[in-house]
Amino acid sequence: MKKTLLFNLILALSLVSFGQSGYLKLIESEKFEKAEKKIIDELNAKPNDVAINYTMAILLINRKYKGFDSEKSFKFITKTNELFNRVLDEKEIKKLNKIPINQLEIDNITDTISRCAMEDAIKINSLEIYEIYLSVCKNVPLKYVGVIIQHRDIVAYQIACSTNSAESYQYFINHYPDAVQKQEAILKRDELAFALVSAIDRIDN
Repeated sequence: MKKTLLFNLILALSLVSFGQSGYLKLIESEKFEKAEKKIIDELNAKPNDVAINYTMAILLINRKYKGFDSEKSFKFITKTNELFNRVLDEKEIKKLNKIPINQLEIDNITDTISRCAMEDAIKINSLEIYEIYLSVCKNVPLKYVGVIIQHRDIVAYQIACSTNSAESYQYFINHYPDAVQKQEAILKRDELAFALVSAIDRIDN
C-alpha cells in the first residue's frame, strides 16, 4: 500500500515537472505536434493553470509551428498574466519561477508577441487587420501601438482619397481625428464642397 502511494506520488510529481518544463523542451526541439497534443489535453483539464497557458502562448508564437497565431498567443499570455497576478502562495510563485515564469518573463514574452503581431499586421496592411490589432492586443507596449496607428491612418486616408468625396474625407476626419493627414483631408473636403456649391450656383443661374 505504501509502495503504491509512493509510486503515485512520484508519478504525479514527474507529470507536474514535465507539464511545466517538458512541453517547453518539446517546443525548443520543434516537436510541435507532440507538444500541441499534450498542451491541449492539459488545457482541457486545467484551463486556468498558469504554466500551461504560458506554454500555449509560447507554442503559438513560434513561426515554425504550423498553427502559428500571434493573436491567439497574445490572448494566452494575457490570461497567463491575469492568472499569475492572482497567485499569492509563495511556494507556488517559487515553483513557477523555476520554469521560469515570473512577471519579467511574462512582460518579455508579451513584448515579443506584440512585435510579431505588429509585423504580421504590417505585412497584410489592411484597415481591418490594424483595427483587430488595436482591439485585441490591449496593454501592448506603446511603441507598437504607435506604429500600428500610423499605418492604420495611412491606409484609412488612402481609402478616403480613392473615394475622393466630401463624405469620405469627413468620415476620415471624424474617425481619425489625431491622424497627421487630418489637415490635408479637411482641405480636400472643403475644395470638393466648394466645387459642389459652385456647380449648384451655376445651375441656378
